[in-house]
Amino acid sequence: MAAYLRSAITAVGPVLDQIGTEYRLSEVVLGVLGALPLIGFAVISSVGHLMPRRPGAEHTVLWGYSP
Repeated sequence: MAAYLRSAITAVGPVLDQIGTEYRLSEVVLGVLGALPLIGFAVISSVGHLMPRRPGAEHTVLWGYSP
């Protein structure tokens, strides 16, 4: 699961300059854009432990992989 999610963190940084040039974004907006995956992980991890209580851990992991 960690390998699957790693690209969300590492893919944004190298292309921030191109995104900023293309859409004329300020450095502040680019900083927030680069931080969004980490903010998302922080929010989800704070409530993530509640998700597998009812269906079970196996079903929760399978649900997370389904498209």
